[in-house]
Amino acid sequence: MILELHSVLLYAIAAVAAVVWLCGLMFLLATTRRRSASPTWADEDEALYEPGHITVHGCAEVAGAPAELAAKAAGHLAQHGAVNLGPVKILEQTDGRVIFEAMPHLGGRFIRRGVLEFHGQPSGRTQIDYAVLIPKRGGLLLAAWIFQILGLIALVVGFSLLHALVVPHPNPNVQWQSVQMAQVVHFLWPPFLFAGLYRRVQSHVRNTFDSLVHNLPYLQS
Repeated sequence: MILELHSVLLYAIAAVAAVVWLCGLMFLLATTRRRSASPTWADEDEALYEPGHITVHGCAEVAGAPAELAAKAAGHLAQHGAVNLGPVKILEQTDGRVIFEAMPHLGGRFIRRGVLEFHGQPSGRTQIDYAVLIPKRGGLLLAAWIFQILGLIALVVGFSLLHALVVPHPNPNVQWQSVQMAQVVHFLWPPFLFAGLYRRVQSHVRNTFDSLVHNLPYLQS
């Protein structure tokens, strides 16, 4: 009866660990495949492509004329930078476009450069498309995948050893060591941490520029 109890305990812990590992795998796959829809104009813009970087896209439709909103965006970025992403310099401003770049050694930790495009709509409103080039930080994703693989190895090897050597052991004190299967958790949480940090930078940039473009009509000229 004691042997059966320890065996069930081992299987239960291993099953929970396997579910957590699968959740980590799905989270990593979703993070790896995560891509925003790319506007056609951004696909053709060489300024938005650079090795080691990825592009965060977004759009919004707001009240106002393109020229007025472009001027507000350029003025706000020149005065305040990209909010908490660091100071930027304006490279180009027209009635329908603003191109900016992070100041060296100041804003480049989060963003490299970006483009805002303003398209007038028949309704009198303006559609604003933005694309921001940010550091890829592929090392975080690589670390997540390494731990994901180590987690699978720890899960399989740990279960196999405990099942073969600990559960059938005649000494009850040794049998209780089946709970050591829970130690595999040390390999299961890092993928969520590293992949989460990888996604957090992109989400932070996207939220910052979503806020900027939606609030443009209310900024002082």
